[in-house]
Amino acid sequence: QVYRDAMADYDVFDGLYQQEMDRFRASFAGEIVINPFSSSTNQVVERGGKLVALYSPGMDIGQPLISDVQFGPVRLFETKQGYCLCNDHLAARFNHTGELIDLQCGTSPNIVSGTSNTFIIYDDVPLFWDAWDVMEYHLETRQEFKPASCKVVLKSEVRCALEVAVPLGPHGNITCRISLDATDKNLSFSAEVDWKARHKFLKVEFPVSFSTDQAQYEIQCGMVSRPTHTNTSWDSAKFEVSGHKWAYLGDGGARGMGLISGSKYGYSSRHNALVMSLLRSPTAPDQTADIGRHTIRYALLPDTHGRVQQSSLPDLASHFNRPIDILKGTGKGPIPASPFLSLPAPTSVQVQAIKRAENGRGMVVRVYEPYGVQQENVTLTLRGGVFTRAHEVNAVEEDRTRKPMEMTRIQEEEDEHDVINFNMRAFEIKTIYLEKELKSGKRRDIAEFASPSKKLRR
Repeated sequence: QVYRDAMADYDVFDGLYQQEMDRFRASFAGEIVINPFSSSTNQVVERGGKLVALYSPGMDIGQPLISDVQFGPVRLFETKQGYCLCNDHLAARFNHTGELIDLQCGTSPNIVSGTSNTFIIYDDVPLFWDAWDVMEYHLETRQEFKPASCKVVLKSEVRCALEVAVPLGPHGNITCRISLDATDKNLSFSAEVDWKARHKFLKVEFPVSFSTDQAQYEIQCGMVSRPTHTNTSWDSAKFEVSGHKWAYLGDGGARGMGLISGSKYGYSSRHNALVMSLLRSPTAPDQTADIGRHTIRYALLPDTHGRVQQSSLPDLASHFNRPIDILKGTGKGPIPASPFLSLPAPTSVQVQAIKRAENGRGMVVRVYEPYGVQQENVTLTLRGGVFTRAHEVNAVEEDRTRKPMEMTRIQEEEDEHDVINFNMRAFEIKTIYLEKELKSGKRRDIAEFASPSKKLRR
């Protein structure tokens, strides 16, 4: 019932979203690209029936820009062992049936161990709460399924792809598309799963060729570390870890590997292998849970740093989950102006939200530090020069300190910008209230906004 209610709600939200997007498209003519993240990106997208490499600055709305970076072509060719798929950033080798046997980044040695992208099914019969509990003893029922065939399905200078067929016997089958773009630093996978199992647990595994005792997993506004060993009963109990868009293993020196998820949030990292949980098949309270067809996207990112703080994994995971797209306007107006905010690099601070204040006046910007590294002298640039003061408030937008943040106004050609400087502690979340100047020239006192809105009080 929860899923049925959720799908009904999603249909309502999707309808509202489409209405807003239709109204937005009707406000301009031409094409635009929207990048809502703080980091810039180069991506291959379809434009006019062709695949092209586009560049989009961080937090930008603007016309599609052809990337000015000279990317070498993607190469896909057969070898004695099977296939080789490579670009300027990485090289991946597969055997004749499509198993990943070698993954290199730059001049680094092979990062994977043995065969990777291995699909595994476990028995899944918990003692209680069929759809919620997962018992550790399920790990003793491992059953690997090997791919049956591999073929080339796309070969161009900007994108190449292989297609691997993995039969699961009575449990269904998988068709996995493995692709690499000229702009990619990660190897992408898209698995079409026809799932027919009952009380089974499907996972995909990527063993690594180095050793580490900790793995990192993304959570909201940060990350957590969990052991890769079972030295204590507490460690043993952490056989399954929840995470958001990525999980990471690194040796702290020269080798690391990130696993990016497009829609799955269960991971494990025992015995120096990154594993992602894909599907289950409980029978209570829903006898048909997960039965049917699924599209599951994920990606591998090799790096030569061995530390997630030095890798590009979090930014790439965000763009993997929300790739840039070209929007075509249906109206006659000008191209919309870019967002008023920018967060110049280098900094690990990320913008989580830009919104109207709950009181209906002023703006709120929420930023956070995701890597556990203190940041000094972070600069937030607000275009337009329309703000008079900035205050740090709490999560419900109450100002309890009444201490204004340092804000200066600068002149850049014919435009004015407001610049805020501040420091961030490790994993800190900071909510900044921006006060606008009234047309009369009077400024609203921040005391007006000291208490939460009626909506929040309810």
